[in-house]
Amino acid sequence: MKGLFTFAASVVFSLSMMSVGMNVAHAFLKGPEDGHTGSPADNFATCATAGCHDSFALNSGSAVFSISAPDTYTPGEEVSITVSFSDSSSAKHGFQLSALDAKNEHVGLFNNVDNKTQTGEGDYISHTERGTDGSSWTVVWMAPSSPADDPVTIYGAGNEANGNGTNKGDYIYTTTASMVAEDAVPGSCAAKSIEVPNSKIKLLFGESDEVTVTVTGANGCAAEGVKVTASLSKAGNKRVEISPESVETNENGEARFTITAKEKNGNAKVTFKADGIKGKKGKAKLVVKVRKK
Repeated sequence: MKGLFTFAASVVFSLSMMSVGMNVAHAFLKGPEDGHTGSPADNFATCATAGCHDSFALNSGSAVFSISAPDTYTPGEEVSITVSFSDSSSAKHGFQLSALDAKNEHVGLFNNVDNKTQTGEGDYISHTERGTDGSSWTVVWMAPSSPADDPVTIYGAGNEANGNGTNKGDYIYTTTASMVAEDAVPGSCAAKSIEVPNSKIKLLFGESDEVTVTVTGANGCAAEGVKVTASLSKAGNKRVEISPESVETNENGEARFTITAKEKNGNAKVTFKADGIKGKKGKAKLVVKVRKK
């Protein structure tokens, strides 16, 4: 009788363990728990761990798991990202993505475009149960409103599953893709401020002087192709002339203007304004003192 009881208990325990295993496999069919993208923020954790999809070593399969993302992003705008498997004949596939800045902190927010993906608070995005039938997914990443500490790295982990309803016999892969803000790209610079070398100059009647204003980006880069317009106060119109009235900055972020004094004593106030820059940083002011001698 005791032996029969022991046998029965063993059967119950075995069935319980099988149920747990099936529940774990089914749970991941619906999407993995957050924190398994292999990123530094996840302590490099993936689903290729003991008790999970641990049949094979990480990245030991023959399929290709990849992330397709642009090289640059525009702050505050959406970025379309595609994650996919190729050279795979497996029945099921899954993935999870996260985005980290250079400080390994989550940045931006992920959003779904269809019912094949899902996200919680936006730091992670992964497949849904419906999404496991395919091998490619498109998601949207909303960039932060201001440039992050670049580069932004998209970390991804993928599951090439055999579809047997368990967590055994599946391959786990990892990959990354990087992006930088547009004004961080060499040769491209978003204007952030404008400056003049001196706040005051002196001119005698009929004299001319060249004034160079400089437009720079947040990282000190030279903002090329920015339109700069010069305007005079009402009194200034009687004392000086400016040529040209507007000009685009050159490759050094410089715009040059010629100021010529008329024959009238007094001060002329000149304001240089750079297109695309809001507030005080988009204006530079100069006082011209006009004297007979």
